[in-house]
Amino acid sequence: MSSKSSRPARSLADIRTHAGKSSNGSQVGYTNYFEMGALELERLRRRQERESAQRRVDEIDRRIAEIDAQMAQLKAGLEASDARRAEAEAADSGTRSARAQQSGRRVAATGAAEGAAAVVRGGTARAKPKESGERRGLRIRY
Repeated sequence: MSSKSSRPARSLADIRTHAGKSSNGSQVGYTNYFEMGALELERLRRRQERESAQRRVDEIDRRIAEIDAQMAQLKAGLEASDARRAEAEAADSGTRSARAQQSGRRVAATGAAEGAAAVVRGGTARAKPKESGERRGLRIRY
């Protein structure tokens, strides 16, 4: 009962459809409208991308301006503290030289000892502590 056919088996490639065979003018209008709609959607997406990128650039520019202002403030503080320190050293050296002349000692020997680092137990040298001003924590934003 089983008989083999001499015809080859049909596959998906053998199925005939009418897709893409329409050549009448009414279909061309629909395809143009479809392409216009797709292009309009793409244009909308690109505008949204551009707006979000512009917001990111504006935020970066704002943060750079904040950083520049903070750096200028810190630099001004450094210059002011350096000026105060120089004035204090000048006043201190003036009084020290006056005292040295009265006592008959050399000023250079005391100045060299004060400029050297203090030696702590174990022979480790430690620098003198800096001027204790108001310290704020370091803030780095990513």
